[in-house]
Amino acid sequence: MFTFLLRRLSWSVVVLFFASLLTFFVGYKVPADPARMIAGPNASVETVRSISHQLGLDQPFAVQYGRFLGHALQGDLGRSYKTEQQVLPTILERFPYTLALALSGLAFEVLIGASIGMIAAGTKVRAIDGLASTFVLFTLAVPSFWLGIILLYVFGFRFPILPLGGADSGVISLLLPALTLGLAGAGYYARVGRASLLEVLGEDYIRTARAKGVSPRQIMFKHAFKNALRPLVTMTALDLGVLLGGALIIEQVFGWPGIGTLAWQAVQNIDLPMIMGTVLFSALCIVLANIVVDVLYSLIDPRVTV
Repeated sequence: MFTFLLRRLSWSVVVLFFASLLTFFVGYKVPADPARMIAGPNASVETVRSISHQLGLDQPFAVQYGRFLGHALQGDLGRSYKTEQQVLPTILERFPYTLALALSGLAFEVLIGASIGMIAAGTKVRAIDGLASTFVLFTLAVPSFWLGIILLYVFGFRFPILPLGGADSGVISLLLPALTLGLAGAGYYARVGRASLLEVLGEDYIRTARAKGVSPRQIMFKHAFKNALRPLVTMTALDLGVLLGGALIIEQVFGWPGIGTLAWQAVQNIDLPMIMGTVLFSALCIVLANIVVDVLYSLIDPRVTV
């Protein structure tokens, strides 16, 4: 296990390096001038040139990237061009909001989606299977922002029992964005859960258990369910890694102050340090999620070696 973790962490460093290199290169090639954005539209050419020199934006790409990488290795991601605040503390300040949204939204995804998928696979009633398929098609076809707007209209405006947006109302403010996130992704879990359980129920050891007279309940919960979890574990861990990087659309619809909103504001302001910071943080979350998936796989299925 130690050797596996060491090898994966080494590859993670390589992935993060190329992610930072590509992102920095794209930011370097963007035709918009961050110095002009900072100085304002009415600033003189001399003022823009002075700001560009102070920030080192007039230096070659290799020099700029080398300086960024050197500071990043020391835990310094620079200062925001827009707010002049340190990038890393700003991201960490937003992280609890993103973490709360990611965990609650993922819980709704798994509970709703996996339950519907498992029920559809385990029942022999065609009507239930048809309803499950309709639910999957609906959640996959409907954009998450449209679903969020509908929920806002129903529960925030038509029947004003929940806040319209923001995080000022505490935990109750989390309910609508988390439910929207959960419903938007539940169809994937329902489809994968149904397919996985149907595949497991067709295995030879399941037929052997039935031939021995094992009850359907025992077959489902003692033999089939655990083995059908492996694809869902993979999806859950990877989804968590992505969501920890910020659920941009949901955060924008509900005014949720997470990392996704921070990244969008940075893009609008051509705030390169903040863009680099949010991208690297998202990449780190996804890389760590992949490592967690491999470890969980080995714990769920002893046949899988790491």
